[in-house]
Amino acid sequence: LNRVVLLISISFLISGLIGLVPLMIKMPSGSDTPDVSGDFTNPSQQPSSVDIDTAEINDLTVSTSPTESEVTSTVLMPSAAPNPLLRPTETTLFHTHTLTMKPTKLPTKQPSVHPTEQPSIQPTKEPSIQPTKQPTSLPTTNLPTTNLPTNKPTNTEVVFHVMGDIPYNVPDEACLTLHKSSYHKPSNNNPTTTEVVFHVMGDTPYNVPDEACITLDLHTLAQQQLTSTRKSNFIVHVGDMQSEVTRCVENEFSSVRRLMQPSENSTVPIFVLAGDNDWNDCPQPDKAWGYFWKYFGRFEESWGEKKLNHLDVRRQSSRDENFSMYKDGVLFLGMNIVGGAVHDAVEWMERLEDNLEWFMESVNRYNIRALVIFGHANPRNVHSGFFTPLATEIENLAIPTLYMCGDSHFWGVREKFMGVDNWTKVRVDMGRYAPPVKVTVVEEEDDDLMLGVFKVDDCPQPDEAWDHFWNYFGRFEELWGETKLNHLDVRRQPSRNENFSMYKDGVLFLGMNIVNGVVHDAIEWMERFEDNFEWFLESVNRYNIRALVIFGHANPRDKHSSLFDLFATEIEKLAIPTLYMCGDSHAWLVKHKYKGVENWTKVAVDMGRYAPPVKVTVVEE
Repeated sequence: LNRVVLLISISFLISGLIGLVPLMIKMPSGSDTPDVSGDFTNPSQQPSSVDIDTAEINDLTVSTSPTESEVTSTVLMPSAAPNPLLRPTETTLFHTHTLTMKPTKLPTKQPSVHPTEQPSIQPTKEPSIQPTKQPTSLPTTNLPTTNLPTNKPTNTEVVFHVMGDIPYNVPDEACLTLHKSSYHKPSNNNPTTTEVVFHVMGDTPYNVPDEACITLDLHTLAQQQLTSTRKSNFIVHVGDMQSEVTRCVENEFSSVRRLMQPSENSTVPIFVLAGDNDWNDCPQPDKAWGYFWKYFGRFEESWGEKKLNHLDVRRQSSRDENFSMYKDGVLFLGMNIVGGAVHDAVEWMERLEDNLEWFMESVNRYNIRALVIFGHANPRNVHSGFFTPLATEIENLAIPTLYMCGDSHFWGVREKFMGVDNWTKVRVDMGRYAPPVKVTVVEEEDDDLMLGVFKVDDCPQPDEAWDHFWNYFGRFEELWGETKLNHLDVRRQPSRNENFSMYKDGVLFLGMNIVNGVVHDAIEWMERFEDNFEWFLESVNRYNIRALVIFGHANPRDKHSSLFDLFATEIEKLAIPTLYMCGDSHAWLVKHKYKGVENWTKVAVDMGRYAPPVKVTVVEE
C-alpha cells in the first residue's frame, strides 16, 4: 500500500513539474515584458503573445515605462493573428508595442516629437520640433562667421526711404500702404450742351501685364459711362499695339482685338490708327498691313450705328484708314502718320500728300470752332512734307487746334507747336504708365484753361492743381504726430512752405520744389530757383553737418542748370558726402561725381510700380 501511495505521489509530482515547464518558457524569470528585441519587419516573426492586462488597446498605448537610460519608441505593426480576446473593432488590426533600446548610431529621418534625455551620437538631418535638453556632443562648426553688419545700428546711423512717380493708376495704388488721401478733381455735373468728351491712348499693349492694364482701363471707363453726366463719345488708339521686338504675326493683332472688342467692359467705340510697330517697321510691311486692316479696319463699326450716328463718321475715299468725325462744332481727323524707316520715299510722300488733301477736304466741309488731329508719329524731319504746310493752314484757320500722338511713350505738351499760337501738340503716355487721357472740348475759349477750349485731364490747370496738392499733402508728415517728428528738427522755408529741412545726427536733409515739365512762366521758374538756393544756404549754415541729402522731383536738364550749377559750387566747398535724390525718369540711375563734383552723387529712384521705396543708410564713417 505504501508503495502504491509513493508511486501515486511521484506521478503527481512529475505531472506538476511537467505543467510548470510551458509557464517557465513563456515568462522567463527577471522579465516583466515579452522579449521583443528581434527584427519584426516580417509579421510572421512577431511574438505571438501579448500581456493583455498591460495594454490599453483602444488608445493604442502601453502602460509599461522604460528605464531612464532607455529611449521610448512607439511602433504600430500588423497583427500576425487576431487575438480572440480583443474586441472586434478597427483597432484590433494593430498591436502597440513599447520597445526599449539604446541610443541609435544612425540619424532619424523624422523630427522628434519630444526632446531626448541623451544626446545623439550623430546629429539628425531634420530639426527637432522641440529643442533637446542636453548640448550636442559634436564640436561646433569651424566655418567662419559672416562679416555682414548686424541689425543693431550705431548711434550715428540715419536710415530713411525714398520713392517717387507713383501712383499713376489703380494698380499702382495697390502698391502703396501710406495714409489714404482720396483726391478727386472737382467735377461739374452740369456741363454745357456743346461740350465734347473723348479719350486717347497709345503704345499698348506690348506684353501680358499691359494687356491687364488695358482691360482694367476699358472696364473703368465702361463703369464711368453708367453714371457720368459727361460721357465719352469715343476712344482713339493712336497706334503701336505691339512692341518693336514682335514679328507682326497674325496672332498679335487678333489677341489685341479680343481685348478691345465690344463687350460689357468695352462700351465706347474705339477708332484705331496704325503705328510703325504695327506696319511700317514690321519684317513684311505689306503682310502686316493686311493683318492690321483685317482686324482693325473700321473697327469702330463693331459698336453699331447707334453709337456712331451722332458723330458723322467719314472715310477718305482714296485712303480708307483716314477718318473724320464732327460733333458740336469740333472736327476730329485721324490720319496715317507713322514713324520708323522710310522704305519707299515715293510712297511716303504720296501718303503725306493724301493726308494734307484729307485735311483740306474736311475743314472745308464744316463750320468748325475747334480742331483735333490724331496721328501716331511724334513729328520729325521726315514728316515736314505734311506738317510744314499744315502749320500754315492751321494758323490761317485761327481756331484752337490739337495734334495728339503717341510714339515716344511719355507724356508731353508743347504749346505754340511749330511756332503757331493756336496749335498745341499733346503726346500721350504709353498705356502701361497711365490710363487713356480724357479730353473735354468746352463751349468757349477760357483764359483759365491752359489749352484754350481743350481741358486735358492729365494736364490740369497749374494753379488749381497746386491748391489740390497743398490741400491734401501740405505738411503731410504732421499727420503722424509730434512724437514721430521731434527728433528730426523739421523746419519749413517761410517764403516757400513746401520746402523743408530735417536734421539728425549730423545729417541734413533738404526737400525742394524742383519739378520738370513745361516752363509756363519763366519769371516764376527763376524765382523758384532763387528761393531753393536761398533755402539751401540758410540750412547748411544752421548746422554742423557731416553729410547732406537733397530731395527734388526733376531729373535735372538744361533748364535746371542755373540752380544746379550754383549747388555744384557750394557742395564742392562743403567737401562732405552729398546725395541728390529724385524721380522723374521712372528708372533707377546712379551717377557719381555729379556735375564733376567728387563728393556729389545723383540717385534717380525707380518708378513705384517697379520697386519698393529704396532704403538709404547714412553710416558713421
